[in-house]
Amino acid sequence: RLGRGLLEVIVAGYASLFNVRDNGRDVVKKGAFAGSLKKRGPKDVRFLWSHNQHEPVGVLTELREDERGLKFTAEILPETRYGPTAIALIEKKGLKVSIGYKTITPAMERCSSGFCE
Repeated sequence: RLGRGLLEVIVAGYASLFNVRDNGRDVVKKGAFAGSLKKRGPKDVRFLWSHNQHEPVGVLTELREDERGLKFTAEILPETRYGPTAIALIEKKGLKVSIGYKTITPAMERCSSGFCE
């Protein structure tokens, strides 16, 4: 779509899936993000390049839990440093989304059977 004279790129998907072991060997349960989402909402969560707080790549327009996981919609901003790279990766289906989070319960109390919930 076109917007502000530049290409507008919208990306949507899941930042986390419930009850699926992720690459960090964590299993996220439904409701894990509910408190933070209620407190912060999508406007207070940054969409960053490689978790770098100084490199936003877009803005979240939707962030919510559904039955499958943590669903998001974001607008990629081509005027940011890594916006064009993100757009190129989206076009080639090579953009991977990763989230950063802090647990409420210490990790040692959450882990058993070789993975964490």
